Amino acid sequence: MKILTDYILSFKNLEIFDNYLIEKWSFELLHQDYKEESIYMLASFCQPIDYYDILPYLNKVFRDLRLVEYEEKLARNSFNIYHLNLINKGIDVKYNLSKIVAFNDYEFCDDLYLLHYAWNELFEIGSTGYYQNVSLDNIEQKIREQASRLMKRLT
Repeated sequence: MKILTDYILSFKNLEIFDNYLIEKWSFELLHQDYKEESIYMLASFCQPIDYYDILPYLNKVFRDLRLVEYEEKLARNSFNIYHLNLINKGIDVKYNLSKIVAFNDYEFCDDLYLLHYAWNELFEIGSTGYYQNVSLDNIEQKIREQASRLMKRLT
């Protein structure tokens, strides 16, 4: 829940918005017995949710829970930790890897960059020159190992 909350607090500064995650987060807060009216209001929105419609309610929840939106450095860190955590759990690894690679420069996550391109190449032509000793059978495990190393560095 903390990783998701941190990610939600990063939305404004990173100019990203995932209305599904806002909905998920509001329901998680209710399941954890938060009773603020603002959370009930936020949870009452149904998909599709427009950012500008939901923003006042989201800001009210932040105020009620005394949460402060993150500045850029912490927001970037939270973005990466959120997607690395999902990779570590084996959840939609290819999608979350693509989010990490698109968001960061090569120096930040060099092995993940190489594994991203290796996976594409393995899928397209069956072999890769981007990363040694990987195949379609073991690439997800290699990605999870590298994601775990990077996450430890960030936390």
